[in-house]
Amino acid sequence: MNFQQVTRGVVSVNPEFAMLCRGAKPEELEAMRVRHGPHANAAIRIYMNDPAATAFQKDALVFPVGAVVVKQKTLRGSADGVGGMVKRPPGYDPGHGDWEYFYFDDASKIESGRISSCVQCHDSARDRDHLFGTWREKR
Repeated sequence: MNFQQVTRGVVSVNPEFAMLCRGAKPEELEAMRVRHGPHANAAIRIYMNDPAATAFQKDALVFPVGAVVVKQKTLRGSADGVGGMVKRPPGYDPGHGDWEYFYFDDASKIESGRISSCVQCHDSARDRDHLFGTWREKR
């Protein structure tokens, strides 16, 4: 399966930390983790297979079955985990866009399925087929 990187490089998930003139305090980091979930204070690279990338480039409201989105998370420059979404056939999880989620920070311990933390977070992007894309560069 071919994947293309759809971010130019790493993208800061919490750019407000970069705006500080000082390092973030531990309690600020924890508050950000509570607010933004497992991706707080991280940088990401996004990869998509061809069906997902084509739909994303066309601003599709619904992605095709078989679309795969992979997010490589880094924390302070080193790999810290890989997560992603796979669009499944209608009926897999109709209340949540029929997406299956996966995540691992150790390839021998892959979590997949209807991961509740992923489902709950991505549900706020329901109007965009559960994909955020806030890191997307403006055309």
